Amino acid sequence: MKLRLDHYNLRTPKMQETIDFYTEVLGLRVGPRPSTRPGAWLYDRADIPVVHVSGVDATNPQAMKELEAHLGAKDVSTLTGGGAIDHVAFDGPDFDGALAHLQRLGIAYVERDVPQLSLKQLFVTDPNGVTVELNFRLA
Repeated sequence: MKLRLDHYNLRTPKMQETIDFYTEVLGLRVGPRPSTRPGAWLYDRADIPVVHVSGVDATNPQAMKELEAHLGAKDVSTLTGGGAIDHVAFDGPDFDGALAHLQRLGIAYVERDVPQLSLKQLFVTDPNGVTVELNFRLA
């Protein structure tokens, strides 16, 4: 079986902050989404919706009921960090450009080199405490 990442879903009460992070920091774009529930689908440069954001509004019982009917119930207080997920990773085309972009935005990052794989990496944290790994293959 050959698999590739299709998408991951973030259930968050910090919907706009999350959308802003993934669009402004990582360069994804908001695109079509087949739902009227609060949220967004964020598309990569290949036009694939790789991050699904499910908005949580504990003050709106109807929206919560619809969200839980779709994704199941979760305690809102647990919606931080990655749980059992350590990180999610994206490939990027331009390490120097990405590094300059993060610095320009004042985003904290950790840089790593993996010479065995001819790879440079940047790690950032989204507004929900999820670690995002950015991989850049060296030519």
